[in-house]
Amino acid sequence: MLNTWVLRRVVVPEKTPPGGHQRNPSELPDLQKYEVVENRNNKPAGELKVILLQDIEGVGHQFDIVNVNRKFARTDLLLTGKATYASPFDLDYYAKMKESMKDELAKRVRIPYEYVKLGRELSKRTIPIYVSMDNEWTLNNEIIECALRYDGIDVRDDCIEIVGESISGPNFENEGKIVKFNVIINKEHTISMVGKISHISTDDKKQVLFP
Repeated sequence: MLNTWVLRRVVVPEKTPPGGHQRNPSELPDLQKYEVVENRNNKPAGELKVILLQDIEGVGHQFDIVNVNRKFARTDLLLTGKATYASPFDLDYYAKMKESMKDELAKRVRIPYEYVKLGRELSKRTIPIYVSMDNEWTLNNEIIECALRYDGIDVRDDCIEIVGESISGPNFENEGKIVKFNVIINKEHTISMVGKISHISTDDKKQVLFP
């Protein structure tokens, strides 16, 4: 937060003539009177521009110039050496360093933060995989795709990779079985997920009880 008061004189003194001597302010007490124009004590200071010295998840990559919350910058970035102020000297210094490291930076595998965040959310979920207790089936990408879509996740079947041995049914020994599979984003980022087999039937009289 800023701690600034903007003041102005109540009585503006006359301009000192060229070659003259400025009068002692104590001779005119009214010249020492000021009035408040603005109190900026509670005015937000705004964001702080910094240069990242390493990759920071959710903020940016090394040598990126970003605007961040001042408190976050001072407590999490500047004090820990993860960033520096974007001063004219440092802007020039790190721009040259970035240029000298361009080949190394180009080789780094950098996963977009939105992919990382999505992966964390999806990996926490257990997807119900509904299979028939009346008709034969073999677990495949189409079944996983339908299970994901039923759970609100839209993924193409060619972006799904089932892990482990083949599972067929109906087989009630597989009821509640955990199935591992991967979802591939943009053919480069893999999210590991799990599902659980659940037998269902169009006949309401048939029901599988599983805790």
